[in-house]
Amino acid sequence: MLLGCRSQVDEVLKFIKNKLESHVVLNTTSYDHKLLEQKDEGRTVWYSAYRMPWPIDSRDCVWETLEVIQEDGRGLCLGRSVRHKKAPARRGYVRVDMRHCGGLLDPCPENPNHTVFTFLGQADLKGWIPGVAGNLASVAQAECVKRLKKHFKPKKVDEAAYW
Repeated sequence: MLLGCRSQVDEVLKFIKNKLESHVVLNTTSYDHKLLEQKDEGRTVWYSAYRMPWPIDSRDCVWETLEVIQEDGRGLCLGRSVRHKKAPARRGYVRVDMRHCGGLLDPCPENPNHTVFTFLGQADLKGWIPGVAGNLASVAQAECVKRLKKHFKPKKVDEAAYW
């Protein structure tokens, strides 16, 4: 999915890296979200649980992220499932296998103060899921990207408040 947003690459990537803030904004079904390990400046390991509608079992995921600004000014954010000693399997949850997820953040050619975000994600949700629910999960991922754009949308300002 390709989307533009009204902020520079470094500002968008800074928001994405701050998972305690961004994950809540972008993933509305997520709860019990926590940092498991800070490996270095660009790499972290996270845990999140996701509520699913009845009769589908709730899901959880442990994933490692890499978020960096490259020398050419482009941003890169990648994620994949990992195992971690601080997050063993939980009873009542099905562990999602995030094969790869992330995106490229490019300065917009027409306006370098804007960012073009190209998103790619592939996950095995595991367990039983009706076909329509799997399709809705794909739509939900697209909604995450739309929420990123909305987060950076300029806020309307009441000019009278400044005078």
